[in-house]
Amino acid sequence: MGRVLGIGGHFPRADDPAALTAWYGDRLGLSADDNGLWQQEPGPTVFATFDSGTDYFGSRSQGAMPDFRVRDLDAMLDQPRAKGAAVAEETQDMDGVGRFGWVTDPEGPASNSGSRPSPRTPDTRRVSQTPKQVLDAAPPPDGGWWS
Repeated sequence: MGRVLGIGGHFPRADDPAALTAWYGDRLGLSADDNGLWQQEPGPTVFATFDSGTDYFGSRSQGAMPDFRVRDLDAMLDQPRAKGAAVAEETQDMDGVGRFGWVTDPEGPASNSGSRPSPRTPDTRRVSQTPKQVLDAAPPPDGGWWS
């Protein structure tokens, strides 16, 4: 039987794809090439389903939530915040799992006042800092993430 080896891509819709790609590069440091290829650092990926009625990552119209791994969550949240991005003030700490924060990209629906969407509304992106002990607990069979 075949099996999935990893996430092969993330393909968000955008009214202005070039501008959204530039936003991710400028605000989050995501360095994709002209074809969208991005060489990630090795590490775990969570695949977890949520109940369809959850409000954990925005409205029900948002079908999924990307989660980007980062080294320093506070610095990562300060970077887009300093450039005017909608960044949630709260972070979430989950013992043994990681620490999480939320950023809303500019393609998120604007509020009625015309201001940027508030964090944790539709099109929210989560950034997470996974504790090293979690990463060390289950290295992949090819020799580990830190080699």
